[in-house]
Amino acid sequence: VQAIQNGMAWVYWQDKTWAVSPGEKLGQVTVTGINPQAREVLTSAGTIK
Repeated sequence: VQAIQNGMAWVYWQDKTWAVSPGEKLGQVTVTGINPQAREVLTSAGTIK
């Protein structure tokens, strides 16, 4: 996780930075939530820190 702001997270994945929000897909996984206090992105496959 590179940054979190206004309900969105910027995640580095496959040599690119992706802006994601809950409900969006990142490859085969779905973003289920964003925890700004812990700087975590929750997905259907686990947590990205």
